[in-house]
Amino acid sequence: HYHNSSSETDLCKNDIIFSSSINDMIDVIFSFSLINYPVILEGPSGCGKSSAFLYVAKYLGAKIIQISISSSTTVEDLFGRFEPNPESKNIQFEFKPTSFLKAIDNKRNNGEKYWILIEELNLASPSVIDSLEPIFNSQSNHITLPDGSFIQRGNFFIVGLLSKPLQKQSITNAALY
Repeated sequence: HYHNSSSETDLCKNDIIFSSSINDMIDVIFSFSLINYPVILEGPSGCGKSSAFLYVAKYLGAKIIQISISSSTTVEDLFGRFEPNPESKNIQFEFKPTSFLKAIDNKRNNGEKYWILIEELNLASPSVIDSLEPIFNSQSNHITLPDGSFIQRGNFFIVGLLSKPLQKQSITNAALY
């Protein structure tokens, strides 16, 4: 029995070849998304890690936040920064959260579930890895932000992708790796 909805038609257009490794990744992503358990997938570039994530996310109609890490990615790039408020007469700075922070924070995400994909985690600086560690720890209801403040864990599913092993292993201890 087949429905022809626009999302299914879009899925058929995905250039994804359902090899056994892709099917395994799809199974892992789907299964762990049901319980919001963080996943870290490691494999060579181009082996289908992102495609498998995006396939399942689109199939389930998830709201996706996709972040590609580089060696120059900062903690502020992930969470937000203080910026001058152009409307204030005096110079006032206000915190501008990123879409990533809005997705992981229960107070900012309007109760919606987000799927977060962090690509090239192996390129992250030690400070970025440290800042992501609490997000990959599903055991805690609160997340400590880099500035030391706490937020209540929002409703999100996070997957980190590695093209080579991490030097700092602590982040992989909390997630399915």
